Amino acid sequence: MSEWISMSDKIPPFGVWMLISMDVDIKASIETAILDVTYGLINPRLHRGGFRNAQHWMPLPEPPGDE
Repeated sequence: MSEWISMSDKIPPFGVWMLISMDVDIKASIETAILDVTYGLINPRLHRGGFRNAQHWMPLPEPPGDE
C-alpha cells in the first residue's frame, strides 16, 4: 500500500492520476487529481481544478483483480 507523500518533499509526476489530501475549512478532504503542466492539480471529470491547498498526495492503488 502506498504512503502519503508531502508536496514539499516531492512533486507528483505530470499526467498521472493520484489521490490528494488538503485542508478545507477545519476538515481534511481527499480528491482525485492529475497534475497538468498548464493548470496545476485538476480533476477534469469533476470540472474542478486549482487544488492549491493540497498538502499530500499518493498514487492511486491498483484496481482489484479477478478473484
